[in-house]
Amino acid sequence: MRRRGPLLRQVPRMRGAVLRDHCRRSPAAPSMELSEEWSSPVGQESRHLSDELTRQQNVATLEAYFRLLSDLDLDAWIELWAERCVIEAPYAPPSIPELISGRAAVYEFYREQAAGYARLSFPNTVLQPMADPGRVLARWYPDGELTTGAGYRNQNVGVFEFDAEGKIKRLTEYFDPAPLTTPANPS
Repeated sequence: MRRRGPLLRQVPRMRGAVLRDHCRRSPAAPSMELSEEWSSPVGQESRHLSDELTRQQNVATLEAYFRLLSDLDLDAWIELWAERCVIEAPYAPPSIPELISGRAAVYEFYREQAAGYARLSFPNTVLQPMADPGRVLARWYPDGELTTGAGYRNQNVGVFEFDAEGKIKRLTEYFDPAPLTTPANPS
């Protein structure tokens, strides 16, 4: 009996449209796109590759998250969020909601917060993908100047969770509430 190559072993698992597309491609122009059909668990290697690509995509999303927030570009920043997203801040002071649900509510809250900043940056941000490829642990250190001239510095840690499209679906954030209630004096 003739042994089947790796592609032929996968053919029965492929869906019709993907198989047709694959057969139409010329060997000189192979596709570099991964699809669900190709990344489905044929073996641990494909699962690992798919998980690693997901982790890389989510880290890239968070790099954009902090860059856009530094630029105070909330119109682009909000596009990183899923429509039915949630932000939870279990130890927030009374002036900050412990739970914000929905992209519109997240946008409105952050828009109001951003209006109070003349400058904002996140130096030394650390993004650590977790075992679950849909989660990233982040540590960030906001450093800003308020429109009043007062400074704002803090230390935050949060777990970002992503949906299947790579959008942020949940952020659970922990931070020291004291700097929010007593900002630093202007330098």
